[in-house]
Amino acid sequence: MQNNALYCGFSQRDISPKEPVHLAGYAARWGKAPASEVHDPLFVKAMYVKGWSSLLLISADLCEISNAAVIEKEIKSVTGVDTVIVIATHTHSGPYTESTLSNPNAFDENWYDYFVSQATLACQEAIKNSFEAIIKIAQCIVEGVGKNRRANCSVVDKELSFIYVTDCNDIVRGMLINFACHCTVLDANNNKISADYPAYIYSALRQKYSGAVVLFTNGAAGDINIGYSSDDSALGVNMSFRSYEKAEEIANSISKKTIDIISKGAYTPAHNIDVIEKDILLPLKSGLPSLQDIAAKIDEKSEALYQNNTTEEKRKIELEIIYLKCIMDNIANVGCDTHCSIKVSLISMGEFVFITFPLEMFCEIGIEIKKYAKSLGLKAVIIGYAGGYSGYLPTEEAYKQGGYEVEVSPFSENAPQALLNEVKNALHEAAR
Repeated sequence: MQNNALYCGFSQRDISPKEPVHLAGYAARWGKAPASEVHDPLFVKAMYVKGWSSLLLISADLCEISNAAVIEKEIKSVTGVDTVIVIATHTHSGPYTESTLSNPNAFDENWYDYFVSQATLACQEAIKNSFEAIIKIAQCIVEGVGKNRRANCSVVDKELSFIYVTDCNDIVRGMLINFACHCTVLDANNNKISADYPAYIYSALRQKYSGAVVLFTNGAAGDINIGYSSDDSALGVNMSFRSYEKAEEIANSISKKTIDIISKGAYTPAHNIDVIEKDILLPLKSGLPSLQDIAAKIDEKSEALYQNNTTEEKRKIELEIIYLKCIMDNIANVGCDTHCSIKVSLISMGEFVFITFPLEMFCEIGIEIKKYAKSLGLKAVIIGYAGGYSGYLPTEEAYKQGGYEVEVSPFSENAPQALLNEVKNALHEAAR
């Protein structure tokens, strides 16, 4: 291998369930019938990069993967790659990846084992198919897609970041798209298996760049969707604009921008790759209740539903039960200690640094990280739902206002600043 050569490889594997499965992501589906129809296939895709160090980025059309660290360790062992990061796109129309307390018996272990085996195979194929590559990175603004779902807040991150990789004949062989918007165009009334709007991105870009493997990663999308309240979504309120047609419209906005930038040849080349991994301690809320206490409160609220309530009172109780069950799942994931350790990875490619988090981070936090990186001469790209899943990370201002994301987050109001401090230190290291 030449001293300054970069090698890349791509592969994808279909992970669509062959049997009916329960779909993760929406409380309104708890206890409902499983999905049996595949609207569009789910994929696990691998991008391999080899320079001074080696990296595997794995994107899966799934809601979240709490157990990602175990999968990463297994793939590292099989492939010998230095860094492995498993990322969920955050579609709410894919199977459960773990057994949850909120919806017992929804997890299909056989399907999950199949997914892990397909992910491993995709990684091995990506390495085997590697070629001397030119890595090109670009950014642009996409208007009119994401909206801030928090009341009285209009901040959104409109930045589309993407890597596209060509071979020595200038043929596009693969790409990684990054954009901050919940993959929840389809609501809880959809009971078909789907990758949501990324499915249409895959289709459009593969049609333009025949044979290219397209990975999608979400950004700091904790408070960003296409314009509806999280409470209405959790309760399963029917919203006609949340449709497959809308998903295709959004995907077209992103795909056309991508194609336009590539056609203009506007990019920054990546001449090498470096990875910094950090374990960061985030403070949890003080006095988190035990799982037993939460279960008792859920029973109490459930009994109250059968009393004479107005429509508004019933809605309030139903939301309280949903919040409690989500809190229960999050505590089961992160524990009841004073702090939770999360893994953050900084992937440097020239002036770009891709930062992965196992969080649903509010976009304002992501924007602050990007601004700080810019002050150091770097361009930061935020990748959420990566390396695991530990819950929502709202802003300090959001903690004062309350609401769904704040109520179900296991983290204290001091966690955003604690994270920012550590990430800024890591960015200084990356800049050096």
